[in-house]
Amino acid sequence: PILGLCYGHQLMAHALGETEQAVKEGRTLSESLGRHAVFPPLFIQMVSVGERSGKLEQTMSKVAAFYSEEIPRRVKKMFGVLEPLLTLALIGIVGTVALAIFLPILTLMGGIR
Repeated sequence: PILGLCYGHQLMAHALGETEQAVKEGRTLSESLGRHAVFPPLFIQMVSVGERSGKLEQTMSKVAAFYSEEIPRRVKKMFGVLEPLLTLALIGIVGTVALAIFLPILTLMGGIR
């Protein structure tokens, strides 16, 4: 696995473990989640609303539906930005290789004359 992803999973596992312990000690779920930067503020706010309204399960379903739409949208936007950059990088690589091949050939042809 990629090091960043592995580290991210460890951060999330640690945060969830601490959250579980805090809830067992009597703190609210939203308060416990709010102590960790790995959870988005919108998520924590929605958990808080669900706790206060007594409809945490329905609220969590709405959060899941929101992120199911939002994550693909953000990934698509990110790739939309990366695509031109990758194209320019490939053009640079191909141009460098072409120059590395043709410049010596042109130098040799100039020496023949």
